[in-house]
Amino acid sequence: MVSYLYQFTRVQDLSIDEWFHLLIATIRNNMHALDILNKNSDGASNRPLATRTITSVVIGKNVFPSTTKNEGTALHKLAVQDLSDISASQEAMLETFLTTFAAVPLLSRYKKIFDRPLMRKRACDPDLIWKIDGNKHYMFHTAVLHRQENVFSLIHQIGSMKELIAISLDNNCNNILHLAGKLAPPDRLKIVSGAALQMQRELLWFKEVEKVVPPTCLEMRNGEGLRPRELFSVEHKSLLIKGETWMKDTANNCMIVAALIATVAFAAAFTLPGGNNSNTGMPILMKRTYFTVFAVSNGVALFSSTASIIMFLSILTSRYQEDDFLVSLPTKLIFGLATLFTSIVGMVIAFTTTFFLLFHEEKTSVLKWIPVSACVYLITLFAGLHIQLWIDTIL
Repeated sequence: MVSYLYQFTRVQDLSIDEWFHLLIATIRNNMHALDILNKNSDGASNRPLATRTITSVVIGKNVFPSTTKNEGTALHKLAVQDLSDISASQEAMLETFLTTFAAVPLLSRYKKIFDRPLMRKRACDPDLIWKIDGNKHYMFHTAVLHRQENVFSLIHQIGSMKELIAISLDNNCNNILHLAGKLAPPDRLKIVSGAALQMQRELLWFKEVEKVVPPTCLEMRNGEGLRPRELFSVEHKSLLIKGETWMKDTANNCMIVAALIATVAFAAAFTLPGGNNSNTGMPILMKRTYFTVFAVSNGVALFSSTASIIMFLSILTSRYQEDDFLVSLPTKLIFGLATLFTSIVGMVIAFTTTFFLLFHEEKTSVLKWIPVSACVYLITLFAGLHIQLWIDTIL
């Protein structure tokens, strides 16, 4: 059909935008590209635009700056598209082009850039973008299903073609956002620990795919009559329940620890090391440096543990809707764990300074190393056991 209509197309009568889009389409499909250049005498003979355009298409590099004030030339529009991988026919076309336009000074200036794609090709064949499997899934559809972030990120480099892929449907009338709404394979879910954080990751993935699809895709129904977000809710119903259970269990356990620390810190505030002066009621060891450290660290332990209790209580009383797992619940969990860790550090430091206050006159060094070792060991142990949870929650 293209070959037939080409015979009756007067390329010379086309506007520059029409000529540009026709040229791009023929290059991508390996049809009549050089014929269009030669047929358009105004573009091929009198304008360097033709030379720049065909070269930029095949090379895929923005090596030629725009010459207009508003950067609106066909070159500028084309250069932002990534077409660095060339097929065999495109390679032959480039060689023919270099021979045809060998007298153009611009080509010899960028000869090294032109020769590079002819001598070396990368392993990802550009034609793979248009390959489909038995379910009518393109490469990006498969990447979305299997949560392959690195592959899916390439969709931002294929220009306007991503819109065609975004609106294409598979055998069950699912668009690419429907596929993002399906539950990830088990091996991809296990990348993060905890059902709640897995739910957060699934929501983040759905939101990321949502950015590249047109608004109409959000309301499209698949073969089961479900919109993408409705399909997401159905597929992730069990994960939502598991996430709620995991979050509540974590909050309960952490709140118990925070309550114990708050109790110890509150009691320590009224049973000061060294006792009180019977006449004035002031602490006997108040003027010692270690006493100030004790008072500050004990206060930090008390207030941090109280804040941790409040935060974990907020987690227990949350609604546990889908969107709560995106920002609200993970943020509360991070803050609760951070304040709990701070309270543990404060409690350990308070114990260490109390040890020094009571045994500061002892000459043996063993008594001095005991609290220091305990402080370092406990803090390192707690941080080491929970570091992966923090990383999963933050990232």
